[in-house]
Amino acid sequence: MTNEAQSFISETTTKSSAELIEAYMKLPEDKQIWKPADTARTAKNQFSECCLINSYIADLIVTQKFPDDLFAKYPDELARVENLDNESLIAMLKESANEVNVSIQKVESEALNQEIDLPWGTMKLSAIMAYPSWNMAYHLGQINYIASIVASPE
Repeated sequence: MTNEAQSFISETTTKSSAELIEAYMKLPEDKQIWKPADTARTAKNQFSECCLINSYIADLIVTQKFPDDLFAKYPDELARVENLDNESLIAMLKESANEVNVSIQKVESEALNQEIDLPWGTMKLSAIMAYPSWNMAYHLGQINYIASIVASPE
């Protein structure tokens, strides 16, 4: 049986993914791949990252083990996802958010405080479960910032 924590995190994950899609799709297509500065990231790059991170976290929730090869394979996977058309990219985000939610629903309440070893230290399973929602909300802000620059009069 799912408790309030799992339900809340699942709901925020769904909401964050919907808001991210909405913001991304409001950008003109040429601005989805535009960078406001040489060192900045495009909206499409950030959106693509969210697709991957969601799937990675869904797996981490289930396996409770960080993959040894994740850092090595991430750049190629990000480039592959970033080359998808928008219809495929949006479908991937929806699917990956659903993967997270399915994984969250499987977590027993007793496991929420379990600590998982990660390359940068330990994290409680409950915090790992919340990460996709937080990450998508963070990138939503960045994409909205790009939108505000695009909309600004010159």
